[in-house]
Amino acid sequence: RCLRAMNVMGEEERAALLSVRRRHTTGSVAGSARRTDSVGGLELQPSVGVTRRTSTRNGRDFLRHSRSRNPSYTTIPVEEVGDRTGEGRRRSTANSTKPLALKALEVILPYYTSEERRLAVALVCTVLVLAAGHTSLSVVTSYAERDLTTALATKDQPEFFQAIVKFVGIIILAVPLQAGYYYVREILTLRWRTWLTSHLMDMYFSNDSYYRLKVGQRPLDNPDQRICEDAAAFTTRVVDLSLTLFKYTISTVSFIGILWTIAPELVIVLSAYASIGTYTSVKLFGRKLAALAYDTSLKEGNLRYGLVRVQEHTESIAFLGSASIELNIVLGMLADVVEVLSNRIKWDCKLEVYSSIYSYLTILLPTLVVSPRYFRGEIELGVVTQAAIAFSRIMDAASIVVDNLGSVSSLNAEIVRLHDLLQAMGKGHRAQSDSLQTATQGADGGGSSIQVKEDLDEKGHLMLRVTDLSLRTPPSNLRNKSHSIIDRMTWDLRLGHSVLIAGAPGTGKSTLLRAIAGLWTYGGGEIRTLRKRHMMFLPQRPYLVLGTLMQQLLYARGCNEGTPFTVKDARDALEKSNLSHLEAKASFDGEEINWENILSVGESQKLAFARLFVKRPKVAFLDESTSAIGAQEEEDLYRNLQSLCKTYVSVGHRMTLVKYHTHVLQLEARGGWKMYESKDFTCPSRSASDHF
Repeated sequence: RCLRAMNVMGEEERAALLSVRRRHTTGSVAGSARRTDSVGGLELQPSVGVTRRTSTRNGRDFLRHSRSRNPSYTTIPVEEVGDRTGEGRRRSTANSTKPLALKALEVILPYYTSEERRLAVALVCTVLVLAAGHTSLSVVTSYAERDLTTALATKDQPEFFQAIVKFVGIIILAVPLQAGYYYVREILTLRWRTWLTSHLMDMYFSNDSYYRLKVGQRPLDNPDQRICEDAAAFTTRVVDLSLTLFKYTISTVSFIGILWTIAPELVIVLSAYASIGTYTSVKLFGRKLAALAYDTSLKEGNLRYGLVRVQEHTESIAFLGSASIELNIVLGMLADVVEVLSNRIKWDCKLEVYSSIYSYLTILLPTLVVSPRYFRGEIELGVVTQAAIAFSRIMDAASIVVDNLGSVSSLNAEIVRLHDLLQAMGKGHRAQSDSLQTATQGADGGGSSIQVKEDLDEKGHLMLRVTDLSLRTPPSNLRNKSHSIIDRMTWDLRLGHSVLIAGAPGTGKSTLLRAIAGLWTYGGGEIRTLRKRHMMFLPQRPYLVLGTLMQQLLYARGCNEGTPFTVKDARDALEKSNLSHLEAKASFDGEEINWENILSVGESQKLAFARLFVKRPKVAFLDESTSAIGAQEEEDLYRNLQSLCKTYVSVGHRMTLVKYHTHVLQLEARGGWKMYESKDFTCPSRSASDHF
């Protein structure tokens, strides 16, 4: 269907379809990026939602695609530039100077130094012993096969049956060894995969990494795919390739002695042939296949994410009647996947041709080298067979790279993707601080960073202290410059006080709340807060967890987890939030429900208030949390809030909110700010008395 759609499109539409991949990933962009080369240029301007690709071939636009034509998903900084076949690519993650082996160790070692290290080492030792035993049997098998062939050639019946008995004994030993080897190998892979995935998830949900990976200066594409799919594929490949290398090493050591006693010249020929073949295959195919494997994971992750976004925004798409546009977008993503997979098939085919030629040439080599000695009567026919077996086993070991180059290339990509994920989650916040300091030094001459300390006593009167706080935009990708949002702000929030943060759009109201929560790191100064479990933040669009009504209410309970919570308490919270009717839609402990499909935006905001009434934090922060609620219900909610949580900070645009707060923090353009008592505050806008 994708190909048919492309055939009936014009040149510009087809170019747009094939190029939408450059707009669709899980990250976001803080600035803009531009690069040009001999093929063309890619320009990203996320601030205005435009993606444009220009061509230098005919001096005309190759692609113009703006928000006025199609919806634009969030994007990441440019990671690839060049033609659609993959040449001329540039990746920020692949440009690291750290050797691949060192990256692999940083991904592998945590498991073998973790709390499971003893079990992990025991499993590794067990599977190595079983692998060594199974491989050693192949040496014994070569002697049994030699005796069997010689007995047949000499028509020696007693020797023939004696060889048969040896084969039966080998089978009796080989079957349990093979079964045990398979079982222990799979258990090792499963436990490692479970630990690694859990470890990545722990890091992902710690220190707000899931948030920073999306809004950082260099967002990471598809972290969910890296955690689930790349971790599973990585552990499987490492175990399989490591055991294959170990078995081949034992096989080589065992058979090279046999081969040397039969025909030393075969060892020399084999070593030279394998070295040349391995070097040539890596040189011709290694880097290209690794790049294609990386691209495959990226494009397939983008396609899956595009479909997930459609599922998350079904109502908006249905209201706009934009299903055909979304179809073209996901078909474009599918075209990306088809493109990279087609390119990968071509290179895999080339590798298959090379591997086949490489393998078939080795079939005749041992026989050609040893046969003259057999015809002269110096050796028996069984020795010729044994030489061929030994040569084949050693050749398999020497050709491990050639035979597994595709798997090794995929492992290369998985190592890079997992290492980048670990680095971003483990060191991303420090990298942001470093880049921030550089930007701030360039702007005002001194390095700084926001320090958020959760050291205030919840039993005291000081709930929040902001000291000399400056907030800035992230540094630009091009010029490494940032701009001031809030300049040198200082104020205290004391017990019983409430502050309304007001100001025109873009003056930093929501950004200030992010800084208080520790989510915004660009700027300088100090913020002192209570511990997070004594605070609660209500965003404009609340997150609704999949679950029962009771689970919705208890989702952010936090500091009151130790106290019992009854159905009566749940009904009381719903009543205070004007949501008593929800109990008629679903019982408190009934089936799990996707509440986003049931509740309106206003009901979702009231449900967030219900959670707040359940948690009863020491201080609450509300980011336009009543924007979709009517004036009367807003008044009810704030009156109930004042009775349950006397200290809170709100962001809003309505003048009616002033009467529910003791102070108003007015944010102004270019970083200015003023703090008023509510009785002294007047609306600065003359055009609308009900909005700031």
